[in-house]
Amino acid sequence: MSKYELTDIVHPGDQRLRRIRALRDIPGVVEAGELGGWVLGEHSLAQDGDCWIGDEAIVTDRAWVCGDARVCDRAWVCGDARVCDRAWVCGDARVCDRAWVCGDAWVVGDARVVGHAWVGGHAWVGGRAWVGGRARVVGHARVVGDARVVGHARVVGHAWVGGHADISRPEHVLCLVPAGPYASATLHRTVGGGHEIVIGCQRLTADQLVAVAEKEHPDDPAIAAMAGAFAGLCETVIASWSTVEVAA
Repeated sequence: MSKYELTDIVHPGDQRLRRIRALRDIPGVVEAGELGGWVLGEHSLAQDGDCWIGDEAIVTDRAWVCGDARVCDRAWVCGDARVCDRAWVCGDARVCDRAWVCGDAWVVGDARVVGHAWVGGHAWVGGRAWVGGRARVVGHARVVGDARVVGHARVVGHAWVGGHADISRPEHVLCLVPAGPYASATLHRTVGGGHEIVIGCQRLTADQLVAVAEKEHPDDPAIAAMAGAFAGLCETVIASWSTVEVAA
């Protein structure tokens, strides 16, 4: 049995797009007879699984939504993009070109996932972040703020990048898990070749890390020692960035 049908309701901004209507219940998502979002045709949304396009979301061109994925709010999926498994694309997010969003990943806010980029696992891409090129964001990684992750960058594990991160190579990110009393500490490159260490709710430089650890945990010298070791490692990685870029 088909899950949805194309209605005669056309999008006011693009006469090629038609609104869908559910033909069966998808528990917790939509009831039979309810209207969904906009598609170019039945190739846009799989008839099997519990995937759904809702609200004013648009899936156009050769893009495909399958599995139990959701595309909702005002999100847009276009080009040859894929949204599959249990992934969500919502808010004003865009997934375009040949990008994939899969697993249990979320792309939200004003985020963009383009090119041949891949977002998977339990990753989260939000804010005004841009993930493009052949970048990969997987695991429990977070890319937020105005971060830019492109090229052959890899943001994996529990890494957290945000602010004005500018990442184009795997070595532009270093994540320590756990980081003393914190779940993780992430070093990442920023615009202009600078750096930032995200630890808890703080954004620090390598030379600030030890001082903050000593101030916040004066009775635990082990934390300060660990912060010193991580800061030293960060400085080595930061120095390698310019070496790699000169060689490239």
